[in-house]
Amino acid sequence: MSLGGILSIARSALIAQQGAMQVASHNIANAQTEGYTAQRANLVAAPSLTTAAGTVGTGVLLQGVTHSRDLFLDASYREEAAEAAGWATREDLLGRVETIFGEPSDNGLASAMDAFFSAWSDVASRPASASARAVVIERGAQLAAEFRQRSAALQQLGADIQTRLENSIDRLNTLAAQVADLNHRIVALESDGTTASDLRDARDRALDEMSTIVPLQIVERGDGSIAANVNGFTLVEGSGAARFEVDSTAGAFSIKTASGSTVTGVGGAVGAMLDTLNVDLVGARSQLDTLAASLADAVNTQHRNGVSLSQKTGLDFFASGGAAAIDASNITISPDITGPDDVAAGTGDTSTTPPTYLAGNNNVALALSQLRDLAQPALSGKSFGDYYTDTVSDVGLAVAAARDAAEVHQTLAEQADNRRAAVSGVSTDEELTRLIQAQSAYAAAARVVTAANEMIQSVLDMVR
Repeated sequence: MSLGGILSIARSALIAQQGAMQVASHNIANAQTEGYTAQRANLVAAPSLTTAAGTVGTGVLLQGVTHSRDLFLDASYREEAAEAAGWATREDLLGRVETIFGEPSDNGLASAMDAFFSAWSDVASRPASASARAVVIERGAQLAAEFRQRSAALQQLGADIQTRLENSIDRLNTLAAQVADLNHRIVALESDGTTASDLRDARDRALDEMSTIVPLQIVERGDGSIAANVNGFTLVEGSGAARFEVDSTAGAFSIKTASGSTVTGVGGAVGAMLDTLNVDLVGARSQLDTLAASLADAVNTQHRNGVSLSQKTGLDFFASGGAAAIDASNITISPDITGPDDVAAGTGDTSTTPPTYLAGNNNVALALSQLRDLAQPALSGKSFGDYYTDTVSDVGLAVAAARDAAEVHQTLAEQADNRRAAVSGVSTDEELTRLIQAQSAYAAAARVVTAANEMIQSVLDMVR
């Protein structure tokens, strides 16, 4: 072994340990960086040299820098993160539906129905009272306004969710394009056998975010690129990225590919928004429309039998405000009711044709006041109040179920994230230990250089 060989070994040690210190320093600097994966300096013995005296070592090499990542733990975290995001989104959206109904409340729809039927009780008690008839018109108008307000709020919520859905899909497409670009760059950088750790981290962060939007199935290719699928539909493959879009044909919302194929089985936040738009909001609006139409029909049926102070009969109390059938979005006081004198309290004197107003007759007002507790065939045999209470209760139960599921899956996601952090995260204590070890090895290699330099100086002194 020559003095030059000793210096060469020391040089390799200095270079390798300097690289190890740089990797440890990089890890420590990014200890709090979200999504950062700890990197490892791979130090290997340099190829040995065979001489007449035997085989001798030639030092150490920094073979490369790798990052610790477990694909199984990544998949476990992303699966739970998708579930947690989906249930949390569902809880939020259904909570907004619950807020729109706003029950129980002293100023809600249930209270307005009670006040309306109570006003008819007052008319039954004082059939000749103009003020009682005016109050029943006012209470009817307030009830109709409550229906319209909730219908409009549900309509606006649907528009808000649609905008949120479109923004989520736009974000998904943007992230997919980023992943495709990172695939291209990773393949190019790793073609010589090195690991593009920071680029892989950027790709993993993008995939983590994408998984909360829609659940992904990730497949890593041999060249370092990945493929990302959504329930069998390709979103990313190598350096290419597909584009998804929101479709609302015939009022039914879905996610389609650029070629027009419907992406089925979508979960995550997008799946929750689709379910809310296509199922929950449709159901809530339908139940509200059914309640409004049934109430209006029952009231109109009774009121048409009565004779008003203005000697009119066959008058509707509620109307749709247009040509369409009555529902929660358009219910209003009928234009036939121009004032208190048009409110009918009784059937009148039926001995005349047509029947004429009969003072003190209150059978119509009494029948209308009793509608509050009567079972309605159009409402599956439930009263108006019970039907509305069940509607609100169903939403409340769905919110509670979503909240519980969100908490469970959020806990599972956190546990999965902790497990993968134990593998891929940075431990500052471990990195400081590696830094001290590399520093000590570096100092030792420097001492070898000093020793070799002294040996060379001794040889030179002998020559002089």
